[in-house]
Amino acid sequence: MRRRLFTTEQFYEGGGTRARLRWGERSGHWVRVVHGVYADGDEPPNAFELAVGRMLATNVDAWGTVAGVLHASTASRLANFPRGDGHRA
Repeated sequence: MRRRLFTTEQFYEGGGTRARLRWGERSGHWVRVVHGVYADGDEPPNAFELAVGRMLATNVDAWGTVAGVLHASTASRLANFPRGDGHRA
């Protein structure tokens, strides 16, 4: 199961404060993945989350393994998405 990753910018835009961000990390609501990126829960980030975290922190396009995983995930969702004619893609 994948968990949500978010940037500090997204957190602040949603009305969060620096104090609430620190509180959430201390209380195990989220964990820092890399500087400026957090993940829900208290589990340490796995290799994929670290790669995505670096991508989010540096604001670059996905590449390599991350792009491949995201592409496969999108492709599997699109395979079950109904087309305009009522059939599945």
